[in-house]
Amino acid sequence: MKPEEPIRVHRQRLGEWLEAWQMHLSLEALEDLPEAEAPRLGPQTYAPGRFTAAGAAALRIGHPDHLIAGAIVLLPPENGATRARPVYVALVEAVCDGRWLVVPFGRFPVPALPGELATGRAAPPLQVLCVWNAAPVEAERLARGWQVGRLNWREKRWLRQLLDLPPGAPPTRALALRLGPPLVHPLDPRHDYIEQERMLWLADESPSGCGESPDPYRTEGGESLPQAAEKRDETYRNRR
Repeated sequence: MKPEEPIRVHRQRLGEWLEAWQMHLSLEALEDLPEAEAPRLGPQTYAPGRFTAAGAAALRIGHPDHLIAGAIVLLPPENGATRARPVYVALVEAVCDGRWLVVPFGRFPVPALPGELATGRAAPPLQVLCVWNAAPVEAERLARGWQVGRLNWREKRWLRQLLDLPPGAPPTRALALRLGPPLVHPLDPRHDYIEQERMLWLADESPSGCGESPDPYRTEGGESLPQAAEKRDETYRNRR
């Protein structure tokens, strides 16, 4: 592999991500519907067995004991973020207090950050794993969701490599080719993107079991990205 290959890939991905971000901003800027015509976004429901945007039949989990590592779960639409769009997460492992460490899939088809991993899947909702935004989520909440698939062995290996990467350590070149570009400039729009994605773990009226953490995810240039998880199991923390 040529030394400049990861740089070329990162530049290309940054351009593609910026296009997707601009499209997102344009859609957000569209004029709101008049209040009388605007639909009320209350609790949503997905019928059991309904086909999802991920292209797989969604099976209601129903009980925390049915959660398994590597499962891909469509979260129940219980807060503003999960009602605005389908949110898929990958279950990594059970942690303390009846929670599971989960990694959300990104809203865009290309990785935005060094903490985001391209899976290579064809289904747009499952093309990027946002490892920087990993968080412990209550098993009961996950059990109200729908399992739509499982990570394959390659995705598990890439995910584990990135989770186990020591802070500040560069990834292998093979892994770097699956990651997003470094975040350096203070005016980079990806800072706004990070702030928006943090809201994934907040409920409408009160925080869930998850929030922000002082533990950083560090990019190649030493820039730190805040983790989403407020508390981590000590076993998981030691692996970092």
